[in-house]
Amino acid sequence: MSAVPTSILFVCAANQCRSPLAEAIARREAGNLPVRFASAGLLEGGHGMPPTGVKVAADLGLDLSEHRSDQVDYSALLGFDVVLTMTRAQARELVAEEPELWPRVFTVKQFSRWITEHSPPPSGRLGTWLATKAADRSRSELLGSDPADEVRDPLTSPARVWRSVASELTEHIRTILAALFPA
Repeated sequence: MSAVPTSILFVCAANQCRSPLAEAIARREAGNLPVRFASAGLLEGGHGMPPTGVKVAADLGLDLSEHRSDQVDYSALLGFDVVLTMTRAQARELVAEEPELWPRVFTVKQFSRWITEHSPPPSGRLGTWLATKAADRSRSELLGSDPADEVRDPLTSPARVWRSVASELTEHIRTILAALFPA
């Protein structure tokens, strides 16, 4: 990829659990790679992460104690190279609101699979490449729900579920980063 950082937005329902956790994991995993991360939710912002999530994140070396949820800014979405949701329903909502986003919106799990099958070029903007390479994918990828594409919402769940979600996100984020930044 080019010297301009790749920009990735993680989106979930409320930006209280999965997307801020994904953002924090991605920042840790990316280290000094030229990539920037953000997260947002479809619902109104201003809420903290549940205490169980803050504790599990801290156990993983991530400080989310001061996190406050942000609502998606639809006017800024096209500024991201890729938007990764936690469910197909969230992806559908984003594309319905901003149809031009279609080539850049995937669930985290979909993108993890897709990017390993379609190696990005070694230079250039990811968003520009996706606009051509991913535009022809079948929109049926967003229909219904499928456990293979969805990250469970741990909002009121015990710590073991939060740890499982964090592990799942870490695995997919590592796969994505390895495909985007081989070497």
